[in-house]
Amino acid sequence: MNINIRLIEKKDAPALIEVAREAFWNLYRPGAEEHLVVHQMLHHADWVRDVSFLIEVDNAIVGAVFYSKATVELLHGEPLATLAMGPLCILPKLHRQGMGRRLMEHSLAKIKALGYPLIVTLGYDYHYAPYGFVSAKKYGIYLEEGIYYKGLLALDFTQNAGKSYAGKVILSDVFAVDSDALLAFERQFPAKEKAVLPSQARFAQAVVAIDEAEYE
Repeated sequence: MNINIRLIEKKDAPALIEVAREAFWNLYRPGAEEHLVVHQMLHHADWVRDVSFLIEVDNAIVGAVFYSKATVELLHGEPLATLAMGPLCILPKLHRQGMGRRLMEHSLAKIKALGYPLIVTLGYDYHYAPYGFVSAKKYGIYLEEGIYYKGLLALDFTQNAGKSYAGKVILSDVFAVDSDALLAFERQFPAKEKAVLPSQARFAQAVVAIDEAEYE
């Protein structure tokens, strides 16, 4: 098995969209919308191409991780330009074979070398804790004032565990999915059966879960 990680190029769009569609189909909702996000990302000014990577196995694209511009509107200080991670996708047939870990470690090393102070992402904490992500509440970061969601995570590269980035994080509108646009986009692909699965109920609960922990 020959594995290669390289920067994403716009010419990779068809393969990346297919990978995202397969990776997320019926995972968080019946069907998927992340493949449209990938399509939007590749044409959006907020896409940060120089830290977005794909992974190939025997010259076939099997996964990718994307980063986009984000901003933390600090309560004390100037707005902080940072990055948001996602989507991260791997073909289901290659799950639990270390592909996602390779992508994350490769991209995070590049981001750290470039001097970015902070990354935010939305997801399950147990997926990203191995890479140093913690609840964004630890740094005072929120999506809605006064509400700290468990699924909003942050990784601080400054090595200052007590540093506060208190404020509201503003994500790119690249993640906004219009339902009509999704229906139109989906028509270009072979039909796939939509299903209701237990993972969707878990996700629905996770996205509204509040972090009630106290951090020093």
